[in-house]
Amino acid sequence: MRLRNDFFERMLGVTADVLLRHPWKVIAGYTVLAVASVAAAVMLLEFQTNQNALVSNDLEYNRRFLKFREEFGDLEYLYVVIEVRDLRRAKAIAEAVAEEMQALPEHVSGVFHKVETDPRSALIYVPRALLERLSSLLSENEEAVREFLSIDGLPSFCELVVDRLDARAARENEELAELGLAGLGGFLTELERAVEGRPVKLPDLDSFCSNRARQPADPLTRLGEREGIDASELINRVCSEGYLYTGDLILVRILPFKDFTKLEVIREPKRAILAALDRVRARFPDRVERIGLTGRPVLQADEMETTNRDMVRASVLAVLGVLALFMVFFREIRRPTLAALTLVVGVCITFGVVTVTVGHLNLLTMVFAVMLVAMGMEFGIHVIARYQEELLATGSVDGAIRNALLTAGKGNVTGATTTAAAFYTTLFIDFRGLAELGFIAGTGLLLCMIAMNTLLPALIAVTERRRSHSVIRPPVRLGFLGVLASRPAWTLPAFVISVLVGLPFLRGVRFDANLLELQAVGLPSVQYEKLILQSPGIKTWFAAYVVESIDDVRRLTEELTDERYENVIGKVESLLDYVPDDQMTKIELVRRLASRLGAGIDGDGAPFAELTRRLDTLDLDRLRDALERLLSRLESYLSGTLRVDGKGARTLEDLTDRLDRLIEKIDDSPELARERLIAFQVAWGRQLESAHRALTPLLDPVPVSVEDLDPIIKQRVISKSGKYLVLAYPKKDIWKGENMAEFIHAIREVDEEVTGVPVQVYESTRLMRRGFVIAALYSLVAVFLLILLDFRSILFTVLAMVPVLLALCWVAEVMPVLGISFNLANFFSIPILIGEGINGGVHIIHRFREDRSARVATRSTGTAVTLSYLNTLVGFGMLLLAHHRGLASLGMMMVLGSAASLVSSTLVLPAILKLVEGRRWHADRE
Repeated sequence: MRLRNDFFERMLGVTADVLLRHPWKVIAGYTVLAVASVAAAVMLLEFQTNQNALVSNDLEYNRRFLKFREEFGDLEYLYVVIEVRDLRRAKAIAEAVAEEMQALPEHVSGVFHKVETDPRSALIYVPRALLERLSSLLSENEEAVREFLSIDGLPSFCELVVDRLDARAARENEELAELGLAGLGGFLTELERAVEGRPVKLPDLDSFCSNRARQPADPLTRLGEREGIDASELINRVCSEGYLYTGDLILVRILPFKDFTKLEVIREPKRAILAALDRVRARFPDRVERIGLTGRPVLQADEMETTNRDMVRASVLAVLGVLALFMVFFREIRRPTLAALTLVVGVCITFGVVTVTVGHLNLLTMVFAVMLVAMGMEFGIHVIARYQEELLATGSVDGAIRNALLTAGKGNVTGATTTAAAFYTTLFIDFRGLAELGFIAGTGLLLCMIAMNTLLPALIAVTERRRSHSVIRPPVRLGFLGVLASRPAWTLPAFVISVLVGLPFLRGVRFDANLLELQAVGLPSVQYEKLILQSPGIKTWFAAYVVESIDDVRRLTEELTDERYENVIGKVESLLDYVPDDQMTKIELVRRLASRLGAGIDGDGAPFAELTRRLDTLDLDRLRDALERLLSRLESYLSGTLRVDGKGARTLEDLTDRLDRLIEKIDDSPELARERLIAFQVAWGRQLESAHRALTPLLDPVPVSVEDLDPIIKQRVISKSGKYLVLAYPKKDIWKGENMAEFIHAIREVDEEVTGVPVQVYESTRLMRRGFVIAALYSLVAVFLLILLDFRSILFTVLAMVPVLLALCWVAEVMPVLGISFNLANFFSIPILIGEGINGGVHIIHRFREDRSARVATRSTGTAVTLSYLNTLVGFGMLLLAHHRGLASLGMMMVLGSAASLVSSTLVLPAILKLVEGRRWHADRE
C-alpha cells in the first residue's frame, strides 16, 4: 500500500500522533466543549418561529408586507368555526364564544364576532342597484303585493296562488318551472300534516336561513335569478344580523397575543382558547353543531407541535436504530457505543456553534439534529471498519488507529467536505431560512466528521490499549459485492436497462405547493380550515391593498368585483362594508320600498288585518274549491300547456298527486279537517305577523358613520395614520398551487402593490422552489470541484459522480410510480442526496486507488459503505413514522435515495472500476 505524502496526509498523521499521545486530553477537551455548548444553547439559543423572518428583508414583496404590518398591526386571526344547523342556536353559541374570549385578557387582545350596528340599517348595506331593482319589481307587481297583504285566510291565499299562476303562465308559461314551485310544495306539505293531525313545522326567518345553507336554491333566490337580481346579498344581510355568517358557518375572529421567541407562538393562548371552547360546548350539551378552532396561526402551532414531537421521537429512534445496526454489523457493543457517544458530542457542539453564530433556530433548521444523526454516524462507520481491518492484520491498536485515520479518515474528510459544500450552496440563494439550514447542516456535518476523526480514535485508544486482542471478531462481510463487481458484463447492462425503462416516468414528476396537505392527518384545525374553504364568503387568507383615500377604496372595490374576477376573487372587504356609500340615496330607496309594501295595507295601517281578525274561522268549501282549481291548473300544465323538462314534470306530477290525496282526505272527514286546518291557519297567520314585525324595522333605516364602528373593526380597515385597507378574499381553495397562482395573478392585475399572506406564501414558495433547484445545481458543481481537488483526476472524479447521478435519476423515475410529489418539506432531500450520495463513491475509489483492485475495494470498503447507507436509511427512515406528512415525505425521499445510492455505489461503480482495473491511465500520477 502506497499513499501520497502530501500536506493533507501529513496533517492527518500529526493528528493521529497527537491524539494517540494525549487521548485523555482530547476527551477532556471535547467534554468541556460539549457541556459549554449545551449550556450556551439552553441559555441563549432562541426559536424564531415568525415565518416572515425566513425571508430576506431586502426582497421587495417582503418589505411591502412588513410595511403593511407596521401600518395595520397583526391581522392574522384565529377563527372559531361554528357549523350552522339552527341559525338562532348558532348565533347563541357565537355570543357564548365571544363572552368566553373576552374573559381571557391575558391571552386574547381582541375578539370580533358581530358588527354591532343599528338593526334598522341592514338594508343600506345592500347594493344600490339591487334596491332599485327591488323597488321596480314591487312597482311592476303592485297588484300582487296588495292582494298578498290583504289575504284573509287559507282560502284567499290559495286563490291568490292560482290567480298569480294563471297570470304568469299567460305571459311566459314556459318559465313557470324555473320558479320551481318549491315554496308551493313546502306549503302543501304543511297542509297535509295539518289535515292528518301531525305536528306542523312552519318555517321562521331563522329556519329559512338555516335551511338555505343546505338548499341554496330557495324560491326567493330563484326569483332573483329570473329577474336578473343577486338576492344572496339581501338574504345574507337579513339572516346574518351582523354576525360573520357565510351561509353554513358562523365565524368568530380572535386575535391572540403572540410570542415569536417561543417554539409555539400561541401555545398558551391556544390552550386557553380551546379550554374556553370546551366550556362553551358544556353550555350546549345537546349540540349538533361542530365547534372548532382554525386559522393560519393555529395551523402553524399545530404543525410546530406535531413536527417537534415527531422530530424528538425520530431522533431517539434513529440513534437507537443506527446503534443497533452498528452493533449487529460489527458484532460487538463497545465500539458502536463509542461512535454513538461521539455523535452526540458532535451534535451538542453544533448546538453551541449555532448559538454563537446564527443565534436561533427557525421552522426549517429544527430538522438538523435528525439529519446529523442519520448522516454523521457514517464517518464513525468508516473509521471503525478500517480500524478493525487493520487491527486484524497487525494486532496493534495504535497502528490500526493511525492507518484508519490515514485511509478512512481521509475519505471522511473528502466526504464531509463535499457534503457540507452541497449544503453551503444554499448560502447563495435569497431565502434566509433555507440558507440557515444549509449553513447549520453543513457546519454540523463537518463538526461530526472532525469528532469521528479525533474523539472516536481517542476513545478507542483509552478503552482498547489494555485489552487483549488475541481473539478479534471481524465485522460482517458482504462477500457477494466483490463477486458482482468482478462481473460487469452482468451488472452494467441490467442497470442501463433499468434507467432506460424508467425514463418515460420522468414526465410524471410533480411539485405540490399545498402546505395544508403536509399537515398531520386528522388535525381538527385542518378539518375546520377545509370547512371554511368549502363555504362561500370569508376565508382565513386575504390579499391586502393599502391606499390613501376613500376614493381609492371605491376604485379598488369596483375593480375587484368586476365580472372578470368573479370566479377567482370572492368577498371584498373594506370600510364600505361597515360605512356604506350613498347612504341617503339608499335610505330614500328603502322608504320607497316601504311605501310600495304599504300599498296594500288597510286603514288601520296593519297588513294582514283581515287575517288576524278571522284566524278562528275557515270556509272549508272555499278552500276546497281553490285547491281544486290549483289541481286543475297543474294538470293542464302536465297536458302540454307548459313546456317543462323531465325534472319539472316529475315535480308537477308529485304536486298533482299530493293535491288529489289532500282533497280526498278533506272530503273523507270534513269537520275534523276543518278543526285541524283552523289550528294550522292560526299558527300560519301568527307566523306571517311575526315575520312582518321582524322585517318592518328594516324599512325605517338610520345612517351609519365611522364613529359608530367598533374599535376592532375600525382598526382593521383604517390605520392610525389615516390609511385605508381593502381586503380581497380568494373564492377557491387557495392552498392549491394552481388556485394560488390564479388568485395572485388576478389581484396583481388590479394593483401590483398588493400584499398579504397569499403573496408572502406564493413568493416564498417560488423562492424556495427556485432555491432548491439552484442549490442542487450548485451542489453538483461544488462536489465535482472538491472531488477533483482531492483525486486530481478527471476520470476518477467523473466516476465518483456516477453513483449520485444514477441515484437521483432512479429516485425521479420511481416517484410518479409511487405517487410521490416534490413539496416544500422533501425538496431539501436533493442537496442532501447529492452530498450524501457522493460519499460511497469517494470511499470506494480511495480504496481502489490504494489496492488497484475493484474486488478488494468492494469487499472491504464496500461493506462499510453498505452499512453507511443503511445507517442513513434507518436514520431518515424513522421520519416515516412521523404524523406530519411533510416530514414523512422527506423520510420517504431519503429512504429511496439512500437505497438507490447504496445500489449505485456498491454495484454499479465497482463494475465500472473493474473495466478500468489494470489499465495504465487509471494509475495515480505523482
